[in-house]
Amino acid sequence: MLQSLPLLKVLPEASLVLLAEKSAIESRPKGTVILEQDDRPAYFFHLIDGTIECSATVFDVERCVKFIHAGEFFPLNAVVLNDVTISSYAALSECVVLRIPAALIRDFLASTPQFALAALHECANYCRDLISEKQGAHIRNGADRLAAWLIAESNRRNATSGIEINLPKGKIADLLGFAPEMLSRYLTMLKSSGVSSTHNTIKVDSLDRLAAFLGSHGLVNACPSHQPERAIPYGKIRAAR
Repeated sequence: MLQSLPLLKVLPEASLVLLAEKSAIESRPKGTVILEQDDRPAYFFHLIDGTIECSATVFDVERCVKFIHAGEFFPLNAVVLNDVTISSYAALSECVVLRIPAALIRDFLASTPQFALAALHECANYCRDLISEKQGAHIRNGADRLAAWLIAESNRRNATSGIEINLPKGKIADLLGFAPEMLSRYLTMLKSSGVSSTHNTIKVDSLDRLAAFLGSHGLVNACPSHQPERAIPYGKIRAAR
């Protein structure tokens, strides 16, 4: 399993053996807080199954920052810096995680340049995505923001026609920066573009129609065919050097 994970597969065989000895796979029930804000993480996590909410509390107000999905690692920044986390991580559904000692990750960063490059690559992509999201939040209205997020979710899932998203709507509204009642309004506005919803399910029947909606607003960068390519794939880092 470890050899198949993008961030870890660049490690030499001896390091992977040590990693397997020191790591553990655990189940976390829905609602479990995996990491508290301002904690110094003792472990680095890879989410194998489920969805995790990353949230931050400022002046006693908690806000959803992002959703972490299967295949992602967290919290890389705090582990690399050996510092406290600036957000909390809680299971939105029953989750399965790979738990790796944070100190071991830092040892690999210091001893394995290829792994350090892969971690830098991961951090750079995260920063670019975050800046892109913040830029979009300033130039788009609520309906545009929701449409762009739905298309981003489809890209993450490699969907080509339609998708079905099962996440708490209140969390989605919080993530996108508007009140839950406004989310219902924006979903109605997108109905003619192939978007429908029930209790905690949002369904997109046609990504092309949703992309056309954004394109008609001059937001072509949000369309699937205009998504920027990711940086150098992990497997090609050595060749790029």
